[in-house]
Amino acid sequence: MHGRSLRVLVAATFLVAGGLYAVWARPQGERDRIEASGTIEATQVDVSPKVLGRITRILVREGDEVRAGQVVAQLEAEELAAQVAQARANLRAAQARLAQADAALALQRAQYGATVAQAEAAVDAARIRLPQAQESTELQRSAVAAQLSQAQAQLDQARAQRLAAEANLRALTRTLEATRANLRAAEATLRTAQANLASARAQLNRVRADAVRADALYQAGAIAAQQVDAARTQLLAAEAAHEVARAQVEAARAQRDAVAAQLAALAEQRQAATQAVPKPRPWRPQRRLP
Repeated sequence: MHGRSLRVLVAATFLVAGGLYAVWARPQGERDRIEASGTIEATQVDVSPKVLGRITRILVREGDEVRAGQVVAQLEAEELAAQVAQARANLRAAQARLAQADAALALQRAQYGATVAQAEAAVDAARIRLPQAQESTELQRSAVAAQLSQAQAQLDQARAQRLAAEANLRALTRTLEATRANLRAAEATLRTAQANLASARAQLNRVRADAVRADALYQAGAIAAQQVDAARTQLLAAEAAHEVARAQVEAARAQRDAVAAQLAALAEQRQAATQAVPKPRPWRPQRRLP
């Protein structure tokens, strides 16, 4: 028995040595690969379905041989049917949304086409109206230019009238000032004439009193007739001087009244001339022609 074990050990040693020699005798690229024949026995294999579900039936037993694609178990059909129905419902909903999106896209395309057509029609109409608008603009430009020229002529005329009115006003003002000076001179002349009249009246009263006394003295034989004649001559001269002074007062008063009337008329003319002068209007920028 011991000798048999020794022979088996020696034989195993030779087999191992031969195997090692065969491995090391191979090329370098084939040393990492080992070829052998035999039977592989698996103790456990995990099998899982592609979808989740509860197993209702197992079609194989432990130790049976199975092939690729063989049905080994059945899942609960109701849950799978519900999942299939849900998937189909989701598919129909997606198809409905796709159809709705296609309809909306078609509507948008139709609306876009209508909008483009409307815009093109508007452009064509605008192109047709453009010459008419240009012609109308030219007519308006000509009309506005004519109105502007007429307004400028009226403005020039108004300026000339204003300058003439201002010149007339200045002339009336100078005449009014001169007339006022004449009125002051006429009033001074009147006052002088009135003073002369008062002096002549006082002189006349004195000479008249002297003539009365001379007559009385002549009647009494106190003086000669020549003295009475001299007194009467002085009385006549005083009366004449008084009449001259009174006439001068009347003339000075008439002159003063005439100058005052002229001054009043000039004042009215000046007021009318002042109102006739056009007032300057506030400046406004003119609108430019198109």
